[in-house]
Amino acid sequence: MGGRDESAPTSVKPSPCGRAQFAVRVALIAAVVVGLLLWSGWPQRSVVTLVLNRTLGAKVRVSGVSTLGHLRAQDLAIYDHDSTLASNDACISVENFDLDYALFSGRRSSINSLRASALSLSFDG
Repeated sequence: MGGRDESAPTSVKPSPCGRAQFAVRVALIAAVVVGLLLWSGWPQRSVVTLVLNRTLGAKVRVSGVSTLGHLRAQDLAIYDHDSTLASNDACISVENFDLDYALFSGRRSSINSLRASALSLSFDG
């Protein structure tokens, strides 16, 4: 009767240990998501396609991209700006493209080697 009201809400502050565990879980989930994205090759393929599109001013299709140590692509096709990617009329088609490069190698970026197993050029004119 004269005691404390038990039904009144009490504020419970999360402990620092609980916050740390939450931060670790979020970091772990983020690392797994980033790892899966990198493993899928989607970010690498998107960046390579975007850079080549802007640099060459042409449409580019890339598949099988890897950027660890070398820039590798199983298939690289460059199309005229007016053509569609669905067509088979690529201006330049390269299979098993492998570019060995060194970024910031003292003076500036340099290309050490460029290899491809097949190269096809097709220009109408």
